[in-house]
Amino acid sequence: MSIKQWALTYSPSRMLSRPLGDSEVAFFRASNTGVGDMFLHIAFRSPADVMLRERVRIAWSIIRISHPLLMSKVRVEADGGQAKFCFTPPTDVQDTLDEADRVLFYRNSSREELMSNYLNGPRTLSNDQLSYLVISQCDPTIPEFQLFMCAPHFTGDGTPLHQSTHDLLAILTSLKSDIELKHDLKDLLEWNGARWPTILPPAFESRLKNFTSPFSRAICKVNFLQAQQREIGNHVLPRQQRAAKRTWFLEHTFSEDQTRAVLATCKSRGVSVNNAVFALCSAAWAKTRHGEDADENIMPVMMYSAINLRPFLIPSTPSYWFLSITYFTVSLPSYAPKSASTFWNRARLAKRQTSKAVKSPFLPARALAMASQRASMPDPQAIKPQLPPHARVDPAAPSRALLGVSLMGNLDVTYVREKYERSGVELISVTGASRQKEGGMLFLAHTFGGRLWLQLCWDEVGFAEGVIEQWWKSVVSAVGEYMT
Repeated sequence: MSIKQWALTYSPSRMLSRPLGDSEVAFFRASNTGVGDMFLHIAFRSPADVMLRERVRIAWSIIRISHPLLMSKVRVEADGGQAKFCFTPPTDVQDTLDEADRVLFYRNSSREELMSNYLNGPRTLSNDQLSYLVISQCDPTIPEFQLFMCAPHFTGDGTPLHQSTHDLLAILTSLKSDIELKHDLKDLLEWNGARWPTILPPAFESRLKNFTSPFSRAICKVNFLQAQQREIGNHVLPRQQRAAKRTWFLEHTFSEDQTRAVLATCKSRGVSVNNAVFALCSAAWAKTRHGEDADENIMPVMMYSAINLRPFLIPSTPSYWFLSITYFTVSLPSYAPKSASTFWNRARLAKRQTSKAVKSPFLPARALAMASQRASMPDPQAIKPQLPPHARVDPAAPSRALLGVSLMGNLDVTYVREKYERSGVELISVTGASRQKEGGMLFLAHTFGGRLWLQLCWDEVGFAEGVIEQWWKSVVSAVGEYMT
């Protein structure tokens, strides 16, 4: 079956299915233990009637029916064969509401409890449950709520996770009554009824424009391998698994005044906050590992991040909920910057490397090649393919990354507060991350509510004791030292 389309496989149940694409397969293989399962937490103040279960159930149904991958299941052929998404359309409005109700939970847990239980407890998603929503209120006398949305990484990425949370809040705070929202759900279900194969998203690899001639494909393959050979780095955080994995979450929030100063400084230096984050991470590592004046290690620090491929896709489906990312790396000098000028030079170097990756005409081809490579690797840490000997100038350089960096940018663009405020909803904070493997770590940065947020999700017993804590302190202090 082609990954380009969903096919009707069993007429009696009207089930539609398609094989997972290469990138989906890569994430799916790690998901048995929950590695990569995403969550998004948003805290907000709201009138109680906005968050009543019936209204939330209707709104959650509208989100799920608009993005049916959230309602799908995964089936794996016998003996570890091909994995497929399977979707059985709901029969009517009540069926849709009942399905949403089964994956809607009300709790009285705090933000920390929700996150800790999700990151460290037994896996709560499964091949039969690819999404769920939690609404939590710690104290019924205080109108503050926690919204906690979860889905595995092989179904999507940060972009649809944030967008669907905004859309859910927009539905909840709309001026429509519950009855009117049910009518909207009924209309949407009827509209989708004859169009499911065009609404269900295909694998993104089928929507990327690619070179077609044999000669062009050969050039793309060589370009991909050459790009990998330029991924040079030889600094890793000292891993030491001291106990069973225990994921912890650290966060530092800057005030609106501090954030304005950071943004103004970045602008005056010709870079974005995202560019500067790479310089922050590498400078903090230099100070943590070697001390401010040491420069004996000449190998660069390499970090990786994701590129959102949605702007490069051929239009296909009205649903935005699907996986559509590839990766690139940034390599920076490993010694501590001697001055602010050195720091900003590195931020501009990160900008040039990022721009080169995003604007490359070979980006779609590289994304396809990387997806195929990751899907075929039995071990994600498997050795990369090598160029033929005659095409190489130097022996293979080390290619080890310090950490991954998740950069969501300005989330105030996604969360349009004017749509909620008329109903008395006030957003407080937003956090998104995923379950980590042993020794896993992810650094996150975004702006929200006019404030800069730096966050760290990591296995606190997977590294040499005290090193990550010291590195985190260096990151936060470097903001004040260089960026304000």
